[in-house]
Amino acid sequence: MSLLEQGFRVQYEDRALAFTEAPISPNGLMRQRFRWSFGILQSLWKHRGAFRHKGALGWFALPNIAIFQILLPMVSPLIDLMFVFGGLSYFIDRHFHPYTANPASFEKLLLFFVVFLVTDFITSVIAFSLERHDPGNGEDIWLLSQVWLQRFAYRQLFSLVLFKTLKRAIDGRPFSWDKLERTAAIPIAQKNMGSDHASRETHAIMK
Repeated sequence: MSLLEQGFRVQYEDRALAFTEAPISPNGLMRQRFRWSFGILQSLWKHRGAFRHKGALGWFALPNIAIFQILLPMVSPLIDLMFVFGGLSYFIDRHFHPYTANPASFEKLLLFFVVFLVTDFITSVIAFSLERHDPGNGEDIWLLSQVWLQRFAYRQLFSLVLFKTLKRAIDGRPFSWDKLERTAAIPIAQKNMGSDHASRETHAIMK
């Protein structure tokens, strides 16, 4: 962000590989996301003056971060809560007040929620299609099948982390950069797969 703010250009290389150690527990994942979320808030606040300037940072990068990494994750849980509340209200009315329950309203609520899920999945498919692909690798299909797990598990977890981050920022309490606990717990098969993939990518780049 500092480089972009000073007028330099950052070139994106989508063939670059990075091997990192990921958290292996929900607690470690929450701590990692908390660090990331707090770092995002710090970066936005530090470079808030770029919003007033022309260029990719002020017109695209910072608004994209503010909308898709802060605002939307905060609003997303409301959609789930509205669906759960609407469904519970319908079934309660159907049990205690069967004559007042309106099946058409519940069907409309269910339709809207399904459309939301399908739209969310389509955007994931588009994102995958824009990335480079290995013709003999079926990993993309496997990852796309896990989008539903992300929708009903990870996003709720990330929203909790984001609310915690905002509360810490508003409180103004000191924040220690809690580092990831290193375990090196990586399956051998995954190591071999990563090494083979890296060698193919390196050979392709050299060619």
